[in-house]
Amino acid sequence: MNKVMLFVLTGLIHAALIAGPAYSAEKTESDVRIPAGMEVEKAGDVNIVVPKGGQLRREEGRIYLESTDEYASREFDTVAARLDRIEAEQKALGGEIVLLKEALDKKEDKK
Repeated sequence: MNKVMLFVLTGLIHAALIAGPAYSAEKTESDVRIPAGMEVEKAGDVNIVVPKGGQLRREEGRIYLESTDEYASREFDTVAARLDRIEAEQKALGGEIVLLKEALDKKEDKK
C-alpha cells in the first residue's frame, strides 16, 4: 500500500511540475506590465522591452540592444538638432516682432 501511495504522489508531483510552466506560459501581451519610459519591440517571434526610442540590431543571428552610450549619444544628437531648429524659429520670430513694433510706432506717430 505504501508503494502505491508513493507512486501516486510521485505522479502528482510530476504532473504539477509539468503543468505549472505550461499554464504560466499562456500569458498574453495585455498581462505584462510595461514600466514607464519603456516600450515593446518585436524581433521575430520575441518581444523585447526596451527604452522608448531604443533600437535593436541584428548581427549573425543575434539581437543586440544598443548600449547606453549609443542611446545617449543618439538622443543627444536629436535634442541638439531640435534646439538648433527652435533657435532658428526664435530668431525669425524676433525679427517679425521688431517689424511689428516699427509698424505700430509709425501708426502711432501718424495719429
